[in-house]
Amino acid sequence: MSTGIASTVASMMASFVGALTLLILGGCSGASATATVSGNVTFKGQPLTAGRVAFLSEDGRVDFAVIKDGKYSTSQAPIGKIKVSIEPPGEGSLMAANPKANRLKGMMNRGKEEGYNIDTTPQKDKKAPKVPLKYLDPDKSGLSFDVKANEKKTFDIEIP
Repeated sequence: MSTGIASTVASMMASFVGALTLLILGGCSGASATATVSGNVTFKGQPLTAGRVAFLSEDGRVDFAVIKDGKYSTSQAPIGKIKVSIEPPGEGSLMAANPKANRLKGMMNRGKEEGYNIDTTPQKDKKAPKVPLKYLDPDKSGLSFDVKANEKKTFDIEIP
């Protein structure tokens, strides 16, 4: 009888250790912390009617927010020191204009695999304003901010 109890206890311990291991490993591969960022985008004092805002963290995480009628919002912005770029409609893909395109493309593919809704299709609008090209590159745009995990941040963008 004691052999049966010992076997049951050993089986329960093995199950417990296995479950604990899965919980620990699962916690290590969880999604990164994010923040909510929203704001207005103006070009020469007028709302930018369409396009995208890209957010790039120092550790390489990226997120995009669609601009509609001069406003944007995302609840998946990376945290920390964030560099920002703008992709107005009609300017082609942010991926083509950015010198870090291959790195960004890899990160965006990883984001898609993790379930984030990331659209990299260029938006076309022949009537779109001609925003200076420096705003396509987060390293040259001069746009940046700091954001903490779970913070709700307003970041308005004014392009002269």
